[in-house]
Amino acid sequence: MKLYLLKIWGLTSLISCLAEMLLIFVMLSMETIDNNVRHCDMSALLYPIGIIYYTILSIGIIPIFINLNKRIRNNFYYSLASFFLIPTLIVLVLEPLSYDIRTVGVLYILSIPFFITLTSFFWIFRKSRFVNKKEAA
Repeated sequence: MKLYLLKIWGLTSLISCLAEMLLIFVMLSMETIDNNVRHCDMSALLYPIGIIYYTILSIGIIPIFINLNKRIRNNFYYSLASFFLIPTLIVLVLEPLSYDIRTVGVLYILSIPFFITLTSFFWIFRKSRFVNKKEAA
């Protein structure tokens, strides 16, 4: 069971990181550059910001390990909270802190691959043999 949850945590982190880096690349490649204006290109800063944000979200899903407790694992709502509560709070707290007009909504966009991956692994976990179907609420 511990190994199964560790795989969920690791794969969620890896897949969402790769998807976020691809999304950042696509977002940066869609920008048009005005050749008449001379300015410093700091758009590459989105990569370290994305990696830091992804790391914070990956740390935020560590509570999935409380699913080792049978009472939490067999209750749908407790299990749902252990997967999604802290990452959702992280997104809701960190997004207003991105005050630059160019980055408004970027953290929400970067969160999409993470939550899609986490949702799919939550669904797989709920269908797994570790969850007692009779006691599940």
